[in-house]
Amino acid sequence: MKKIVFALLAIIAIANADFLIENVAVTIYDIKPDGTAKVSESVKLIIRGADSQNDYDNGFTNNDISFWSSVTKLPDVKYHVNPAAVAIKDLRVLPQPRKKCNPLQEICHGELLIQYETAPLYKNGTIAPNTGLFAIEKSKPRTVIYKLNPEGLSFITTPQGHILLAENVELIIQMPENARLLELMPQPEGFVNSPYTREIRWKDTILVNPTVTFEVEESLEKEVSDFFYGTYSYFYNTLTGEYGWALIAVLATIVIGYVYITLEKKERARE
Repeated sequence: MKKIVFALLAIIAIANADFLIENVAVTIYDIKPDGTAKVSESVKLIIRGADSQNDYDNGFTNNDISFWSSVTKLPDVKYHVNPAAVAIKDLRVLPQPRKKCNPLQEICHGELLIQYETAPLYKNGTIAPNTGLFAIEKSKPRTVIYKLNPEGLSFITTPQGHILLAENVELIIQMPENARLLELMPQPEGFVNSPYTREIRWKDTILVNPTVTFEVEESLEKEVSDFFYGTYSYFYNTLTGEYGWALIAVLATIVIGYVYITLEKKERARE
């Protein structure tokens, strides 16, 4: 009897809801050796009623995630990363035009695209432990190992604290092109690992201590080019920095002094 009552209450709540979640897809991609990664979230909505549709349209210029969370009153309209463990920057909230509208039922479909970049948190100039979406380790001079940090994620959880992905919620991790998957738990249904595996998709599951570990080996050419680029960047930033002109003056003095001394020695040798 209680189950029937709860089911009826759920149906009534859905019928009276102004916004409903149709689908959520969270994609983590462009994972870099400095611990940064980009995140793109697609939140597809069902919008009921003229007032809700007006609220949706009026928010097109609003780039504040808290605004959309307040308007929709949906728990999944948020960052799906943990701000206590991940730095968030370059946020963009991009509402998409309403479509598939039914004037008789006053129902439309909408979509919020939430895009941002993540980075580890820093303490005293170094990366704080258990921050960022991935822990980074250099196992060899040209090999970097990436390990997913579950504390950086923020999804609905079970009473035991495990990540709960509903049937309409998907977590996608896109590894770099030359990545090699080392460890994956739990494995998505039907998953087959191969040298060409570049994407992991979890959906409709409970993630208990999720593990994703992969390595990326850079080519020797890239290591050399990165070295020269880093050297160039260092000197460029130094010369264009606060003490750049002073350093240029010192270098010019040294060069002029060297040239003068060399010419002076040659002049004396002629005498």
